[in-house]
Amino acid sequence: MVEVAGGALNPGGMLVVITPNVNDIRALSPDWRKQNLWVPPDHINYFSAKDIRVMFERVGMQPKRFQFGPLTMRDWKFYPRALAETVGLSVFGHNVYSIKNR
Repeated sequence: MVEVAGGALNPGGMLVVITPNVNDIRALSPDWRKQNLWVPPDHINYFSAKDIRVMFERVGMQPKRFQFGPLTMRDWKFYPRALAETVGLSVFGHNVYSIKNR
C-alpha cells in the first residue's frame, strides 16, 4: 500500500502513515491489548519503527516524525507523550510523514 501511494505522489506530495506500534507501551499487558485493542476490523497489522523506515525507503522516501507544537498548561496530559516522542519513542503509535522529492 505504501509503495502504491508513494509511487502515485507528484514531487512535493506528502505521504502520511499513522499506525499502531507493535512495541508500544500497551505491549506491557498483551492480554489487555488483545481484549481491548487492535482486533479486526480496527487493526490487523503491527509495525515496528524499522518496518516503517523500510516501507518508506522502498519508495525512495525518509519518514519524519510529527512534532508537537508548543504546549500550554492546559495540555498537561500530553507532556509525557510529547517528551517521549521528542526523544524518538513511539509510545502509542507511529505518526510519520514524508514529502516526495522527485
